[in-house]
Amino acid sequence: MTGEPEGRVHLEPEQFDELVSGVMDELPREWAPLLDNIVVVVEAEPATEDIPDDAPPGTTLFGLYRGVAVPAQFLGGGLAGPAMSAPPEIALFQGPLERASASLDDLRARVRETLTHEIGHHFGYAEGRVREVLGEEPEYGDG
Repeated sequence: MTGEPEGRVHLEPEQFDELVSGVMDELPREWAPLLDNIVVVVEAEPATEDIPDDAPPGTTLFGLYRGVAVPAQFLGGGLAGPAMSAPPEIALFQGPLERASASLDDLRARVRETLTHEIGHHFGYAEGRVREVLGEEPEYGDG
């Protein structure tokens, strides 16, 4: 870790990648076969186009699922069918995750929550349902 203002965590990109790998290793083992085809990438910050159109100004985005949810894959022809053009991807945004974290343990917990949240989208849960399943508070667009 490098020096940052109190209440903020900053890791070098390689350290953050190691933290993410460690968190992924801690996910329930029974999830492993279900997640084999998901690519997890780390990006410094979300791009403007990553922010949902209905998000209020100043929205913080920790992660994003990019892909077709599993139920839609089956409707589109199965896992090897025409609905699959690229492997699904979960992007984790290092900057926002770090800025929201007061400690390394807090960062690890946020990464785990974000990964779990985005995995929910992979399995076809809408935003409101993911939050409900994970016991999170509703946010914009949850209806």
